[in-house]
This record gives sequence, C-alpha cells and structure tokens, in this order.
Amino acid sequence: MVKAPLPYYGAEELFISPLTVETHRRNLMQKLEVSNAASLIKVAVEKQLI
Repeated sequence: MVKAPLPYYGAEELFISPLTVETHRRNLMQKLEVSNAASLIKVAVEKQLI
C-alpha cells in the first residue's frame, strides 16, 4: 500500500478526518510562528516535542 502525503498520513490510524489533521497542523504553525512544515518539524524537535 502506498502511503498518502501529509496531511493525510496518520489520519486513518487515528480515525480522524484528513481535514482535522490539516487544521491541527495549521493551528500549530500559527502558534509556533512558522511558515512551512519543515520549520514546524524543526521547532518541534528543538522543543523536544518529537
């Protein structure tokens, strides 16, 4: 099976809508003041969130 690209990756396993995943990602990006997914991941690693 081919894995879907973000933001859909993980939605099925969590039993939530891909739109919900996208909304949460967008909200996190706003709160952390980043403009793209790579920066979001970088901040999350720096803050030891992942």
